[in-house]
Parts: sequence; C-alpha cells; structure tokens
Amino acid sequence: MPRIPKIDPAEALRLLFDGYSARKVGEVLGVDHGTVQSVKKKFLERAEKVSLLTATKEYDVEEQVENLIKLGGRITKADLEWKNVEDGVDIAEALRPLDVKPKTVTQFINEVVMESEKQKLDPPLLVKTVHEMYLNQDATGKT
Repeated sequence: MPRIPKIDPAEALRLLFDGYSARKVGEVLGVDHGTVQSVKKKFLERAEKVSLLTATKEYDVEEQVENLIKLGGRITKADLEWKNVEDGVDIAEALRPLDVKPKTVTQFINEVVMESEKQKLDPPLLVKTVHEMYLNQDATGKT
C-alpha cells in the first residue's frame, strides 16, 4: 500500500474554506488532490458523528466556519439566496477590470444610466446589447 503523505488537515481545510479547489490545495501543500479530498471527507464524517462545532474545534477551523455563518447572515439580510452569491461574484469579476469597487457600484450604474440617457439610448437595451456582444466575443474569441 502506498504511503500517504502527511499534511496538516487544518491547513488543508482552511484553504478549502477559503474557496480553493482540492487540486489547488494539493498543489500548495505538495500532495495529490485525492489526499485533500480524503481530509475533507474525514472532517465531514467527524462533523456528522460528533457535531459540526466539535469537528471545527478539533480541526482548528472555527474562524473559517464562523466567517461562513456571518456570510450566510449577510446573504439572508440582503434578502438573497445562496445561489445569488454566484451572480454577485460574476458581477464583481466583470467590474474588477473597470476598477469599480463594491462601494461605488451604485454610482457606476447611475453614471452608465445617465450617460446612456444623454446619448438617447435605452438603458435596458444598452445592457442587453452589451451582454449580447460579450457573449458573441466569448463564442468567437474576437473582440
């Protein structure tokens, strides 16, 4: 039986909680992604057996779980669902190259709407057209 490399399970879980894939965590820790998957599986099994709270303490990942709980609270307060978070991430990724910061999104949108109205463009039509152009760019690979 091949020897499984030793890794710090807490470090692997922290990276997973931070959103890295098992493959990326494996690269960072110098192990196969299957080893990382094994750590994740053992953590989930332990959480199911003794409780999530106990497992997070044993694996030293309370902070990461607490952050997820806080994020869940913010999502609920914003009257969103978890599936909406992906939309938010997509929007943030699209705005990043434009150097639009989260606190200035509303201002940015208002400026786009005002400028489109100045140019006598229908804002929803402008957004739809830009979206179609973006999809076309992705499909053809041409700008």
